[in-house]
Amino acid sequence: TNTLEVDCNTINNLLKKEDQKYLDYLKIDTQGAELNILKGLGAYRPLIIKIEAHIYSMYEGVPSWDKLLNYLYDLNYIAIDWKGIGGHNTRIPAEIDMIFIPNFDTKEGEELIKLNKEKFMSLLLIFGQINILKVIMKRINLHNKEIDKIQDFYFN
Repeated sequence: TNTLEVDCNTINNLLKKEDQKYLDYLKIDTQGAELNILKGLGAYRPLIIKIEAHIYSMYEGVPSWDKLLNYLYDLNYIAIDWKGIGGHNTRIPAEIDMIFIPNFDTKEGEELIKLNKEKFMSLLLIFGQINILKVIMKRINLHNKEIDKIQDFYFN
């Protein structure tokens, strides 16, 4: 195999260069480089982060998936959904798609959600997270009659 050096940059630097103040949604599927990318977020705090995490990585030097989860937890995010993808001969998923949101049980997470209420609601609806959205809205006292009316026919 050959080694090829590639210039890289961080999300923080790229968004600042483009004078972007917010990052609402972040999807990372980089074959094991997810943790390094998250470390380049700087002060940006997306409302939803979707990540493909490797349970059993086929790539050398990939941090274990619990390091990814712990790092996101330290950034004040919680996992609200995951789906196994791929599989080894043991039928255990090799990777999982995970969705993270700000931890609404903390002051910081609650404030982020409240400041971006419409975007947050829209993103959770787009990703089919109706029931968790209703729980969050009730928990942080953000009442919305339209959200209350929505039925999740997939899970009911």
